[in-house]
Amino acid sequence: MLDRLLQQARGGQGGVLVLRGEPGIGKTTLLEYAASDADAMLLLRASGFESETGMAFAGLYSLLRPLTGQLDTLPRQQAEALRAALGLDGGRGETAPERLAIAAGTHSLLTTAAGTQPLLLLVDDTHWLDQATMHALAFALRRLAADPIACVLTAQPGDDVVLAGLRTHNLAGLDAMDAALLIEDVAGTSPGRGVGARLCAETGGNPLALHELAVGLPAEQLHGPGKSATGHLPLDPGAEVRQRYGDRLGTLEPALRITLLVAAAAGRCDAQAVLAAAVRAGGSASLADAEDERLVRLTSGSVEFVHPLVRLVAYHSATPSQRRAAHRALADVLAGVDDERAALHLAHAAAGPDQLAAAALDRAAALAAGRGAPLEAAAAWERAAELSEPGDARTERLLRAAEAALHGGDLDHAERLAAGPAPGLPPARKAGLLAVHGRVDLLRGRMDAAHRMLREAAELVAEDDPELAAELLLESFDAAVEAALVDEAGTVAELLGQQGSAGGFRARLAVGQLAWLRGDPAEGMRLMKQSMALLANDPPLGVKADLNMAAARAWASVGEPAQGRHYAERAVDLVRSQGALGVLPRALADASWMHSQTGNWAPALAQGCEALELARATGQRYLACDLLVTISSIEAAQGRETDCRAHADEAAGLAVELGLPLYRLLGQRQLALLDFGAGRLDEAIGRYEQASKLAADIGVQHPYHSPLPDLIEAYAQAGKHDRARDLLPEFLALVPGEDNPLPASRAERCRGIVADTDFDSHFQHAIGLQEHADAAFQLGRTHLCYGERLRRARRRRDARTQLRAAIEIFDRLDARPWANRARAELRATGETIATGEAPRQLTPQELQIAMMVTEGRTNAEVGRALFLSTRTVEFHLSRAFRKLGVSSRTELTRQLAGAAAKAG
Repeated sequence: MLDRLLQQARGGQGGVLVLRGEPGIGKTTLLEYAASDADAMLLLRASGFESETGMAFAGLYSLLRPLTGQLDTLPRQQAEALRAALGLDGGRGETAPERLAIAAGTHSLLTTAAGTQPLLLLVDDTHWLDQATMHALAFALRRLAADPIACVLTAQPGDDVVLAGLRTHNLAGLDAMDAALLIEDVAGTSPGRGVGARLCAETGGNPLALHELAVGLPAEQLHGPGKSATGHLPLDPGAEVRQRYGDRLGTLEPALRITLLVAAAAGRCDAQAVLAAAVRAGGSASLADAEDERLVRLTSGSVEFVHPLVRLVAYHSATPSQRRAAHRALADVLAGVDDERAALHLAHAAAGPDQLAAAALDRAAALAAGRGAPLEAAAAWERAAELSEPGDARTERLLRAAEAALHGGDLDHAERLAAGPAPGLPPARKAGLLAVHGRVDLLRGRMDAAHRMLREAAELVAEDDPELAAELLLESFDAAVEAALVDEAGTVAELLGQQGSAGGFRARLAVGQLAWLRGDPAEGMRLMKQSMALLANDPPLGVKADLNMAAARAWASVGEPAQGRHYAERAVDLVRSQGALGVLPRALADASWMHSQTGNWAPALAQGCEALELARATGQRYLACDLLVTISSIEAAQGRETDCRAHADEAAGLAVELGLPLYRLLGQRQLALLDFGAGRLDEAIGRYEQASKLAADIGVQHPYHSPLPDLIEAYAQAGKHDRARDLLPEFLALVPGEDNPLPASRAERCRGIVADTDFDSHFQHAIGLQEHADAAFQLGRTHLCYGERLRRARRRRDARTQLRAAIEIFDRLDARPWANRARAELRATGETIATGEAPRQLTPQELQIAMMVTEGRTNAEVGRALFLSTRTVEFHLSRAFRKLGVSSRTELTRQLAGAAAKAG
């Protein structure tokens, strides 16, 4: 496998392989094998160290250090972000670099270097690498298919979200025959009959365990009968190996053991610093004896343990007081040389509150945050708080930790840190903790709680920081709107006016939304259009991506996604052109949702899949969950069983993990829609009933999220008309009027479905509302339901008109299960329409590249926008050409333009 991987890279095709296995199974040895075969390739290496898991980008610096001379060849923002992350001179700006810019810079640096020479990346012990490194590296590794780069990583068994999806091979132990050969090679003599098999069974074939046993067994036991020649062995061969290394270390002089302890505690550290710290801790000034004992290697000024297990045993076999002394000595030696590393050692050396260590960690956390590593910053600030005496400094550090955890996407950690502000806190700090908690509630769909928390936080800072208060009030307003708390939203809007922000764009937009929600859509439309005019006529406002995103979401909240689509697309264009990469996943997600609601499913999938990859790469798990629901909703409608189930299941897993009950509900709805479209009515009804119970349990009041209209339709389709009628009042209670056309149209469709007579007016009203909102899929379903009712009423000619309209929409959307259902209904009227020719499907990435090419961008420009190398763009574009049967960009543009016109 390694041979093929390297051969493919030399031929221009990238690849990644993750080797998983227990300690001693041979992972590091396999890396050495790959390194020995890296002729004509540039070798880049990094290893994870337990002591460096909290050091932001320590692993990335080790890996990329040979390439830093090429940073000037990268796009400016990426180069600056990478310099800041790696702590290089001139790389620290006024604001922290965005994680996506760092990840994109990592990818660009690797692919740029590979333009002159194939690369081999070897990364050992990824489970000990810092999270910031892993996220940046994983982003790059997922985008190397067409670049001459091979990468081999090693990891211990277990789930690893960051490496999920990369090609993985699980290493097993040796079989009995190979175990016997290894024993013979080590011991110089073959084991007795049955002894080799016995040793293999007792070690699980672990090569390192077998090696250590072969070294230590007396000859009479090695050649003895096939009994348990080693006595009782633990089931875990790793534990046995650790014990044997412990025995070997126990034979060393105490001073040498202390020196090995210091080296183990140091991790990636200069040999001179290790020896200087060892002397301070009472160790020896030389590691020569340890090298003679084959425990360490001394190479080019560094100390390397022969195996990670030796390092672990050297560290954990010492007493707690010895470990603290080792860390204290390292902190003393590194002070003023590497303050971030010194701070971490001070923290490890502390046995209780320690103001010196807390202050050092405070500075280290600020450095990590400034380098774009919020999760490492959160861990450092939390530890600093633990080492602080109760008081203002401790609270401030907890607040910073909570804010950093929230920024890094670790909602559980942020919520725990922000929970229960102590009585008597200064207003600003209490507001900060309430804001974190409220924003976690907002992300988790607990809108009522989010509204209250954020409003209280805003009121606490209203006098001292009106700008922050306005920001918090706007978030509180959004939560109130989402929870359908119209009166509460009105109160927040009044508070916004008191903060002097009523003339601001967002505040005007909020007032317009409020008027709409309070039953005056005409006034709401007038106010919202006034806000939009500000964007159009005020250049400084119009080029702000966040304001365009706010406009898009505001239109969506009042059931006008067609209006919002323009602003969502504009926001994406602005983010790309301005390099505001931190918000690109969110902007793409908004655009994807707007397209999905208005029947532009090809761009919806293209942008949604791009956003999902970026959200995963930057640790935005909430956003990933949101995107998975959007993507699976399209896949469900199109009947793409495998993809839909995979994405819906992933969304459900994230929803449970992150505490997002609303997204559990939405994921369940997509699987129900999949069953409904496929004609599996019993399964669909069962899922919709479960979703309805879940909606009731979590208190869902928003009509858009309710599964009731789908359940009403499914009951009617299954002939359970009484049940459908009984549910209708429950859904109508969630739809106060027609101000929001999307839920209002579904209510009208449900009325038409259950009506005994005069159903035409309900269906026609629903069709008018859905045509206004450009809600293509819902419009197709309404035509279908109307046609079915007309056929049952023996109005076949009228039914055909509605069913033909449904088929045209479903064919355009490639919603094949629904098109098939409509064709079956049409056949029942005595008419047949041929099945539409299935389009040749581009992958989302191929479509995204093709769409950008039709805008006149060069391959290099497309690559910069999508964080792909030019080679990768060329690779996907050539596949798109073949699939579409075109041979030029002009033909591609003409074909995609025709498809877009048809979709419009």
